[in-house]
Amino acid sequence: MEWGPSTWGSGSRARGSWTLRLRGDLVELTVGWDRHIARIAGANPVRIHQGVFWTDLTLFPDTLDTVTVDGIPNRHGQAIADAFQTVMAEQKKEAARRAEEERKLSRRLRFDAAYALIPDWHLRVRNSFRGLHAHSR
Repeated sequence: MEWGPSTWGSGSRARGSWTLRLRGDLVELTVGWDRHIARIAGANPVRIHQGVFWTDLTLFPDTLDTVTVDGIPNRHGQAIADAFQTVMAEQKKEAARRAEEERKLSRRLRFDAAYALIPDWHLRVRNSFRGLHAHSR
């Protein structure tokens, strides 16, 4: 997904032309020649603030600097917020799926470890009974 300022927004706002791209869990904000990247890791790296006419976006990239752009119509600001919420919901669902798989795998490994002890135990019991049976004759 990709967003940028409207024609009116880029002409009347201080930041001018910029592009915000959302690719999977990667956020890329290009302002002029500067490219800023952040990863959505359980939290939204973009703060979205709706004004009277325009929405401004503040990106908290992987570096220490923050980058603020504006000039996007408010209705598009809500679409951006919804897109980020969708990505975070998918991340949460994927984390829950991985946790469940790990739990099942752990359960299976514990079962296999316990089951592997049975043949040895069975052999020892059988040998004990054979020894008792041979001794009683």
